[in-house]
Amino acid sequence: MAIKDVEKRIAAKFPGLTPIELPEEPATTKTVMQWVTAMDDKVCAEYCQPLDGKQWEIDDARMPTPPDSTHPNCRCQLQLVEIPRTEELVTSEEAALIAVIETVSNL
Repeated sequence: MAIKDVEKRIAAKFPGLTPIELPEEPATTKTVMQWVTAMDDKVCAEYCQPLDGKQWEIDDARMPTPPDSTHPNCRCQLQLVEIPRTEELVTSEEAALIAVIETVSNL
């Protein structure tokens, strides 16, 4: 059942409810921060090389920031990248919204 159909059923069943805008289709990608090194023999083998390619949620407080969390003159950088959305990447808020939509669609 399409989200718009669910919205119509909710509006019909609960006329006083204020509608919210929901996307028609859930996003298939997610934007995250990815650690990128210079990929040469000068990359710090102790700290930066193991981080190459690692990804964090944009608001993750544990995400290191070059050079603040690494070393002076660090050439590494964090880049925004789009990755496929998988079930492991669904946030608790998104999971709660999906559960509400599935529950309401069964009304």
